[in-house]
Amino acid sequence: MLAWTAAAQGTSYRAGVLLGAAAQIWPSVGFPLFGSQYFGAPLQQCETSVRCTLGDTGFDAAVHSGMAYTLDEAIAYALDEDPAATPPRR
Repeated sequence: MLAWTAAAQGTSYRAGVLLGAAAQIWPSVGFPLFGSQYFGAPLQQCETSVRCTLGDTGFDAAVHSGMAYTLDEAIAYALDEDPAATPPRR
């Protein structure tokens, strides 16, 4: 949803990064997306919109950037926090 919102606000690179970060997180929560019209269609629309705006190379770069985040970094990015300023959990 955050990626879709970012795309709707015209921040397509951010949307791509969020899509990449989410792609890394979904499997850990039992990604039941395949075949689901409620999740699959909006995700595909978001990806298509962002890819059209950024082009294939820009989209791939944004997604790969998001996929490189740890869970804590992804959350910090999604919340517009500086990941370096977020203290590690103990």
